[in-house]
Amino acid sequence: MLFNLVVARMRYNPVVFSVLIGVIGISTCLWVGAQKVADGAKHRFTHSVSGVDLIVGPRASESQLLLHTVFRYGQATATVSASRLDAIAQGSAVAWLVPIVLGDSYRGHPVMGTTPAYFDRYQYGNQQALTWQSGRVIQAPMDTVLGANVADRQGLRLGDPLVIAHGMSTRSQAHHHDHDFRVVGILNPTGTPVDDTVYTSLAAMDAVHGGAPTRTAAFVGLHKKGHTFRVQRQILQGGPEPLMAIVPGIALHKLWQLFRPMHQAVAWITYLIGGLAVVPLVVVIGLSVQSRRKEVAVLRALGARPWQVSALLIIEAGCVSAAGVGVGLVGWLLVASSLGPVIDGMVGLPIMGVGVSILDGISASWLVLVAMVVSGFPAIQLYRHAAQSGVQSV
Repeated sequence: MLFNLVVARMRYNPVVFSVLIGVIGISTCLWVGAQKVADGAKHRFTHSVSGVDLIVGPRASESQLLLHTVFRYGQATATVSASRLDAIAQGSAVAWLVPIVLGDSYRGHPVMGTTPAYFDRYQYGNQQALTWQSGRVIQAPMDTVLGANVADRQGLRLGDPLVIAHGMSTRSQAHHHDHDFRVVGILNPTGTPVDDTVYTSLAAMDAVHGGAPTRTAAFVGLHKKGHTFRVQRQILQGGPEPLMAIVPGIALHKLWQLFRPMHQAVAWITYLIGGLAVVPLVVVIGLSVQSRRKEVAVLRALGARPWQVSALLIIEAGCVSAAGVGVGLVGWLLVASSLGPVIDGMVGLPIMGVGVSILDGISASWLVLVAMVVSGFPAIQLYRHAAQSGVQSV
């Protein structure tokens, strides 16, 4: 009976309840979306490189080697001889090895010297391979391949020439004008540092720097995952050069701990967004207590008990908030499925799971519980009035 009365009230005043459901729906959609984006950002960060078992480089801290090779941040403390990496590549447990050279830039974008195998071996996310927007891999020494952001921001297309500079400063005057680099390929967006990188050949990097060929680091793939720590120990202990090898997945998770407070702050903000959605609902219910005196008197005359009258508010709050949560989840499903890939491609904000799971519905149901609990305060007021009212109030 109480539920039928709530439905009748919603039909009697559809505008107010529609607005309330819409506000709660928008807040639910924002809350779920913020959670998905935050989880996606963590997943994208911790999976910036995938399919690589080890990163080999000069001995330093794990975070320093990871930041420089994967995120192109900072400077290398030393270099590795090409012959030493060749020796590592000959190991029986090593399936492949892709050397890289960093240190130069193009208008602030890092330039990486590597081999054509990089574009086949380097993966990101859930072992997603690099794909091509246009063009091809590096073949000639002065060929260059651009990440998606580099091509968009600098307005470069296939066949355009470019001049790289020594060092990472955007004001560097040490340009390699005597080497004519030309764009031969453009990669699709990945939402990782790959998008902001210019790629060229190892031969080109050796030519512009001169001297004995040296490398910044190397990405290594093994025949068996079980050999990872054995090979890591061999690289650390053996050879004339002080080298180290890190497991990128482990190092990325350790590095993410630095961002954990920020991730928690985002989570609290999303809960605040959801909590604010309950405020207009409670305000409307609270203000309606005074206007329900005649309604309470009629219900009491029909035999309704005080607790039943006050329960109307709680059930009403639960129904409205539940409807709002449902609208919000459906709205998120529509937004994510239609705009998710566009947002990810344009600004690199990944969405962790486009669909709406049962867990999402359960976690969003806290809005319903909060609305019902908070509505208990005006319900107590209505209960006291109902206990004192009678048909004489009509």
